[in-house]
Amino acid sequence: MMKINSLNKINFIKSTDLLYAQRTGISKEDELFNNLTADFKLSKPFDYQIAFFKHNEIYHCFLAPVYKLKKSRFCFPEPLIFQALFDERFIEESDYCVLNLYDQTLYLYFYQEGKFINLKKIENFNPGNMDLFFKQNRFTELLKHYESKLLLYQDLDTIKHYFSSQIKCLNLNDILDKNS
Repeated sequence: MMKINSLNKINFIKSTDLLYAQRTGISKEDELFNNLTADFKLSKPFDYQIAFFKHNEIYHCFLAPVYKLKKSRFCFPEPLIFQALFDERFIEESDYCVLNLYDQTLYLYFYQEGKFINLKKIENFNPGNMDLFFKQNRFTELLKHYESKLLLYQDLDTIKHYFSSQIKCLNLNDILDKNS
């Protein structure tokens, strides 16, 4: 039996374990880290690990508590996984939004031309009063602002029924099952 070295695995950090921010004009990692830890008012900044990338002059920054990181060679923020949907041609639309629900918090990941451009976190999701929730949080305006042509979701059929007249909606699990 072959044993797989856990250090060679790729892990993803769930959005619930991430702090996300965008910055412009900062070019040094130390300066970026110091600014972010100050902005997030982290009392123990060195208990966090930073990951970032630059796209169109914007630094997309993710901070995660070190204790949440698994021992592996590669560890990526969850929003970056979904870029592969377009890259691997699982979906045709290059401008899309992925919606993830954790407890009562919605995480929206926006992509343009197949590349991650923003993360929005909306708390206190109430499936019993979706009209009010989506109006108060300007959800439809966000989709229009980011020119999303497709909304991907997981196990939230109420979302599909609510938005299917406004935007194409697909269940992410169906896409993954079809292409696995």
